Amino acid sequence: MADPVVVHTDSRYAWGLLTQGWKAKQNQELVEEIREVMMQFSNLRFVKVKGHAGHPENERADRLAVAAVEKGEG
Repeated sequence: MADPVVVHTDSRYAWGLLTQGWKAKQNQELVEEIREVMMQFSNLRFVKVKGHAGHPENERADRLAVAAVEKGEG
């Protein structure tokens, strides 16, 4: 059995796209590519976390994303 993969997200939109089958309004090709990659994992689980609520990994991801946008990488 494969090791479990747990993805935490504070994005209701991302959670809906990737776990509830919502239709992407933008970046359809990227969303489809992510869905295809997800199928490679037999033990994949998403966890919805509240944003800016002290979840250490989520806070770090937010800082990294902001820094990437500020550098023009996002």
